[in-house]
Amino acid sequence: MNDINNIFNHKIKKDELKIKWEKVIYDDDNYQLRKFLNTLNKTQKGFIQKNLKRFYSDFERRFPQKQRVMFKMHFGKSMESHNKYLHTYMVQKEENDVTEKPELFGTEINEYEEHKSDFHFKCIISPESQDVDLKTLVYDFIKKVEYNTGYKLYWEAAIHTNTNHHHAHLCINGIDRNGRQVYFDKMFIKKHMRMLLSTTCTDLIGERSWKEIELEKQNMITAKRFTELDQKFLEYEKDSFILSKLPPQLQNRILFLADLNLAQKLDKKTYKLNDNWMNVLMYGGRYNTYLEEYFKDNELKLYPGGIIYGKVEKVINFDKDESWNDAVIIKTKSGEKFYIPVYQLQKEDLLDKTIKIKGKENNIGLQIKDTDITIMKSGNSLKNKNINFDKHN
Repeated sequence: MNDINNIFNHKIKKDELKIKWEKVIYDDDNYQLRKFLNTLNKTQKGFIQKNLKRFYSDFERRFPQKQRVMFKMHFGKSMESHNKYLHTYMVQKEENDVTEKPELFGTEINEYEEHKSDFHFKCIISPESQDVDLKTLVYDFIKKVEYNTGYKLYWEAAIHTNTNHHHAHLCINGIDRNGRQVYFDKMFIKKHMRMLLSTTCTDLIGERSWKEIELEKQNMITAKRFTELDQKFLEYEKDSFILSKLPPQLQNRILFLADLNLAQKLDKKTYKLNDNWMNVLMYGGRYNTYLEEYFKDNELKLYPGGIIYGKVEKVINFDKDESWNDAVIIKTKSGEKFYIPVYQLQKEDLLDKTIKIKGKENNIGLQIKDTDITIMKSGNSLKNKNINFDKHN
C-alpha cells in the first residue's frame, strides 16, 4: 500500500510515476488505484491516463508469450432486450441445429431474476487457445472484475460450442448485490478487461511457446485483418510491386490479398494494391461483419463521416455468434451502399426505413452513436426539405 500511496505523492518525478503506475497495474491492484484517482486534479489525472493508454496498447508487444483473448462488450437498456439475450440467445433457443442447448451458470437463476434490471451488459469471451476451460475462465474473470471495481455482481454465462471456435457469452446485471448501478468506463472495457482475461488464460494453461508465437506470425500471411506484414508494404511508399523483389512472406501476402480482391495482377511480374485495401483490412479486423459484407459486394463502402441519407438494407446486431459489432447497411438514392458501424445500436425496426446519419466529418470507419440516426418520416419530407438525398453538409 505504501507504493500505491507514493504514486500519488506530487513530488515524485514523472518518470518514477510512470514506472510505479505500470508496475501496480500489472500486479492487478487497479481497484485501489482507481480510488486514489479521485483525489487527483485534472492535470495529474490526464498524465496518468495518457501513460495508462500507452501501457495497455503496448501490452501484447511487451508480453508476446501471454495467451490471446478476444473480448467484446455491449449494453442493453430494456427488460425485453435483457430477457431475449438471457433466455433466447445465450441458451440458443431458436438454433434448431443445436441439439444440446447450452446451460446458464453463474448467479442462482431465481436470485438473478429477482434483481434483474433493464440495464445490462452483454459480453463475448473467445480465447485463441481451445485448451482453456471456458467455465473456469469466466468464474476467475468475474472475481477479478469484482476485485478491480468493488462491485458484487449478478451474472449469468453460457458456453457456445456450435462454431469452430468455442466461446463464452456473459450477461452482467446493471445493478449489483449492494444496490449499486454498475458502470465500466471505456478504458476498463476495451483494454483492462482483455488484459485480465489474457493473464487469467496464461495462469490456467501456461504461456504460449515460442513455436506458437512463430506460428502466429506465419498466420499473418492469410489473416483477414491489417497485420505487421501490411505495415511493411506501407514502408515502400508505393502501391505496385515486382513480386520477385519482395521478401517471401510479402510475396505470399500480396498473392493472398489478390485472392481477396484487394490487389490486382498487372502482368506476370507485377501486382498492385487496390486503393481501399488498407481500410478494408483495418476495419474488417475491427468490425468482422464488414469484411463478410465486403466480400459479398466489393462496391460496399465505409461510412466516410458527415451527413448522409439512405434506405436501410440490412441491420447487423451484436446478439449473434457471427457478429462482434452493431452496424447498418444503407443504400443512397444514387445507388451507393455504405456500411455504418454503430456503437450500441438501440433503435429497432430500422430495416427498409429511410434514415439520416449525422456523424463527425472525416470520420471514416469509426462508429457513430445511436443518437446520430434519425428515421425520416417519408420520402416526400425529403423532397419538401429540398436536400441532397445522398449527402448534405
